[in-house]
Amino acid sequence: MAIDKAIVIQPEDATLYNQKGILLQNLKRYLQAEAAYDKAIQLSPRASFYNNRGLLYAKQQKWELALADYNQALQLNPNYANAYYNRGIVRYQMGDRQGSIQDLQKSAELFYQQGNMSLYQQAIDVLKQI
Repeated sequence: MAIDKAIVIQPEDATLYNQKGILLQNLKRYLQAEAAYDKAIQLSPRASFYNNRGLLYAKQQKWELALADYNQALQLNPNYANAYYNRGIVRYQMGDRQGSIQDLQKSAELFYQQGNMSLYQQAIDVLKQI
C-alpha cells in the first residue's frame, strides 16, 4: 500500500495511521484496521480517531467497544456531532431508545449549528424512524 511508504517516511504522523485504518476497514481487514487506529490514537489521541475506531467496532457489532470510543471522542471534543450521531445509532442497536434519541437530537442540533445541512437532515430522518 502507498500509505505504508508514507508511514516509513513519517512514522510519527498519526494522521497516516488513521488513513491506513480507514483503507483497511474498507477492505474488511478489521484486525489490521484496528491496529492502525490504535497506533494513531497512541501517537495523538484525537476525537476523530476514536470516532473512526468506534465505526470499526460498530461495523463488527462490538457495541460496547464502539460506545466506549464514542464516549472518549466526546470527552475530548463535546461538540463533535459525528460522535453523537454514531453513538445514537449504537445506542439504538443496544436497545437504548431514549439515549439514542437524545444523541441523535444533539447531533442534529450540532450539524445545524455547523451548517452541515445534509448530515442534519440525515439525523432528522433517522430520528423519524425510531
